[in-house]
Amino acid sequence: MKDLTQYKFESTVLIFNYLKDEDLDKLIKGLRKIERHAYNNITKSKDKSLWFKFFKGYTGAMYISYIETVLKDGTQANKEYLLECFRLTTSLDQEIEVYYS
Repeated sequence: MKDLTQYKFESTVLIFNYLKDEDLDKLIKGLRKIERHAYNNITKSKDKSLWFKFFKGYTGAMYISYIETVLKDGTQANKEYLLECFRLTTSLDQEIEVYYS
């Protein structure tokens, strides 16, 4: 499994902009656009998805559908945790990891 560096910048910008404007629709549309690009250029497998690790040492995997669900309808604790992950990945000393598998 390889970290897809070509998607890091765009993903980080989308997350940073979400932290500023809280436009969930723009965030999800942007992440889905990246996912479609990965689908078209890496593998045409329908059973694969784009997912993220938000900082070095992060042991979870966050899929776009999970991000959308948490930010739209999730518990306050889950939202706060996800927003903290967003803040960490947009900080100067952290970097998002993007995978498609």
